[in-house]
Amino acid sequence: MRSIVYVGSNGFPHGMAQVQRQLYISLALVAAGHHVTVCNRRGNHRNTNLSSERIPSNGCFRGIDYLYCSGTAYYNPNFVIRNTLKFIGLIGEFLFIFWRRITGRLNHLFVNTNSFVELKYYSTLSRILGIDLVFDYVEQIDSMKSSKGTDKKFDENFAKYCSRITYISDVLNGNVLKQSWDNPKLKVLPLTDFQLFEGAGERGLLPEKYFLYCAGASYSEALELVIEAFDQSEVADTALLLVIHGRADQMKRVNEKIRESKKAHLITLKSDLPFDELINCYKCATALLIPLRDTVTDKARFPHKISEYLATGNPIVTTAIGEVKIYFEDGKTAFVSSAASPSSFAQKLTEVNSNEEMAANIGKEGQKLGRKLFDYKVYSERLTSMLAE
Repeated sequence: MRSIVYVGSNGFPHGMAQVQRQLYISLALVAAGHHVTVCNRRGNHRNTNLSSERIPSNGCFRGIDYLYCSGTAYYNPNFVIRNTLKFIGLIGEFLFIFWRRITGRLNHLFVNTNSFVELKYYSTLSRILGIDLVFDYVEQIDSMKSSKGTDKKFDENFAKYCSRITYISDVLNGNVLKQSWDNPKLKVLPLTDFQLFEGAGERGLLPEKYFLYCAGASYSEALELVIEAFDQSEVADTALLLVIHGRADQMKRVNEKIRESKKAHLITLKSDLPFDELINCYKCATALLIPLRDTVTDKARFPHKISEYLATGNPIVTTAIGEVKIYFEDGKTAFVSSAASPSSFAQKLTEVNSNEEMAANIGKEGQKLGRKLFDYKVYSERLTSMLAE
């Protein structure tokens, strides 16, 4: 058994894609008999009435220990208190890692961060303490809008700060190979727990037929593509359900885009859904939409949502970009648009809507593929082998 501390993200055990990836890699490790502790440097949850948000500062979730080094899982709106908690979290995280190491209960430090400064910090710490640093590489960092200053050239230079690497796409693996990497590495696809999606959904007040698109409001170009494709499609009896989260200013723009749509009367917007309700929306959907754009960023990434969509057994509609071209075949395991354009995507929406039996079969075949490649249990042995190399 190996002892692992996972750092770099905040929000565990509830959060968006980055936290979900933490969760499922950790579950794969726990299933193999390893001990995992997720270390959140600071809290970022808001005080709401959602049950998933009632989070203690330390605990155990599905066999994974976790703690918030700042002493709270919640975001504090007061500037002084918030920054004091950040400092406390930084010191607390260091002391926790140091204590675990000197007591012989830490073999590997798993790191998930987009910050070059943070990666260098964890690398220095791991080398001083004699810990293996495993970096989870999931984004083409230099292509992201937030990448600036010291984070530039991340993709060209990060490997020398790592002992082992997990990566999510062949494009990112290419970046690793360019750095003359000889250490262990492993491709880890987007993961989920397929058992969570078993059983039929409860339609309730949901439309009888609807396409579902779920994303952050920051993915504005993809959202525009979805709405324009829906407008152009020959679909009149199927709604479009948008599950979008974001800041107030971002959501204002989302609402503006909906109002501009020719089919605005068929579009429903939801936000901040509890996870159980979100899964139910997935299960009842006619098809699940996840268009990738023809950009450096999208060619390099592999969205977490794809694994969840496959788990429902409903068909997905996507674009032939990046990893999608490697794992999915149009008309067999997914509806794959040949181009990331509204007109091409609209054709696939029309195809889904007019061929219900074919769509159902494609959804089932996608689910079979997902169980083989995207279920976290598949990776328990692979991750163990990588750590043993």
